Amino acid sequence: MKKKSPFLGKLFSCGYCLGHWVSFALVGIFRPPIIKIWWPLDYFLIALAVAWLSGMQWVLMCWFMERAGK
Repeated sequence: MKKKSPFLGKLFSCGYCLGHWVSFALVGIFRPPIIKIWWPLDYFLIALAVAWLSGMQWVLMCWFMERAGK
């Protein structure tokens, strides 16, 4: 990926960062309504919540890999 596009190569090299971009894209596509006050705030808060969950998954995966000795 880095050979074709340095930007995409950097984007895909960090799982934590990629989780944020993927969460913003998925929330933009599916638009789950949680807060009905103002849609940009709804979009932003849901994307951050999904990214936070992605980050927690990344931390757990790293912790399990460290415990497994890999």
